[in-house]
Amino acid sequence: MQLLGFGLSDPSEFMTRPGTHKVWDITLGKELPIFAVAKGDHSDRVKKGCWGVGLWLPIDSHFVLDFTEDQQPIVNNGYHVAFAGKVVYGVTDRDQLAMKVEVEHESDHMSDEAVINALDMYGDRFRRIDVNYQSMEFGVNWDREYRFGTLTHRLSTLWTLDSWGHPGFYSPGIHGHAGILPSTRNYEPAYGFQFMPAATRGVHAYVAFDARLRTIFNFSKQWPRKESSQFSPSLVIGLRDFGHRNTPDVIVKAYYGVNPNGQFGKQDDYRLFAVGIRLR
Repeated sequence: MQLLGFGLSDPSEFMTRPGTHKVWDITLGKELPIFAVAKGDHSDRVKKGCWGVGLWLPIDSHFVLDFTEDQQPIVNNGYHVAFAGKVVYGVTDRDQLAMKVEVEHESDHMSDEAVINALDMYGDRFRRIDVNYQSMEFGVNWDREYRFGTLTHRLSTLWTLDSWGHPGFYSPGIHGHAGILPSTRNYEPAYGFQFMPAATRGVHAYVAFDARLRTIFNFSKQWPRKESSQFSPSLVIGLRDFGHRNTPDVIVKAYYGVNPNGQFGKQDDYRLFAVGIRLR
């Protein structure tokens, strides 16, 4: 669970008030284990020559609440369910490699309150477009253990599964909008790193960075052509109490790039700065 309760962002498209908006950004979810098999001890880290393999069921929901708009609407409801297979191998006593393949469904919707506000101000210029798609994401992690902590590098790419339902991130199959042409740039590569200190007690800081080359949605294109993209980095700095596992992390998040929330994915140069907590 992650609650970014003190957030400032650019207004999403079709919001009715200009300027910086006060938002809450909430993620609720859990990765449920289905099975796991491992060779080696049962410590948190895989030792040299040891391995593990398993299947998980990640389920989560994501909500963005805008407190600057009339009626303080939930701007976007996002739902995500997947099957994730993972393999990890201990290359050396300091290094481990992991691979992950995830087949997932993503579904995003504007709330009725946000739709009412947009219709009142923009009339026929507003279209409600529910973004629903299936995708597969493949990623590789490299963890290296140092004296002061563990540094993780991650490379991944997401592709939409065009043969499952409607193709791409959006398509003419969206109810009520037969004029929408399917997306053609249906992939998003990403890189990230994280440094987690090697501590067993006390409060220490960690850092995580993620950058994705996000597709900029284009619902109004008149002929099949490739969408544009934008480099979209995200930085999280957290404080963790390593002596008390049930204590939430305090985090600060900064994001710039394509709006990651549903139909607002056609908005580039979107900015978010937020402070909140993350439950482990």
